[in-house]
Amino acid sequence: MAQAISQISLDKLPPYHLEAEQSVIGACFRAEDALSKALEILSEEDFYKAAHQKIFQNMRALFEVNQPVDILGLADRMRQNNELEHVGGINYLSQLEDFVPTATAITHHAKIVREKKILRDLIYTATEIVTNSYNESDNVEDILDLAEKSIFQISEKRTRRSFFSLDEVVKENFKSIDKLVNQPGMVTGVPTGFADFDNKTSGLQP
Repeated sequence: MAQAISQISLDKLPPYHLEAEQSVIGACFRAEDALSKALEILSEEDFYKAAHQKIFQNMRALFEVNQPVDILGLADRMRQNNELEHVGGINYLSQLEDFVPTATAITHHAKIVREKKILRDLIYTATEIVTNSYNESDNVEDILDLAEKSIFQISEKRTRRSFFSLDEVVKENFKSIDKLVNQPGMVTGVPTGFADFDNKTSGLQP
């Protein structure tokens, strides 16, 4: 085992997919729903390249305040934050927009970016486990407990964004609001049997 570990090249770059990262960001410029799809899978920390982390972070910030995510708006925001030149300027943003002809493969590329991040996390965690294991002064149970928790956290991150689609959640909430507006007094939750209470609260809500 020790020999196998020593053969791992310390100069080897961690797993990442530059083209997939560029494709995700480029697609977000090309289609209105592309960013919402990417956000279902990714956060800025999932990108390997620091410039892409900053760009995606600012894209998300614009999305959260319902501002259009286009090159001019993004460049203006990043310029105000003194970040634009650090990511390659507006020229690099334009290159990213031109990197993909369509946004149809956004989900596929986002999953690639996410998978590479998981591999990087596994490498970091495995290295930490090996280091702790060589430290014979530590309690074995503590080392095992830390190893299990670290691997579990990676697995938890892998599934954390797979439960709900942002589009589905938004659409479902708009439907519920529309029903309440157009059908006053409608009980959307669990009825209590007390008419006045149900009319005011729409029933017990989950």
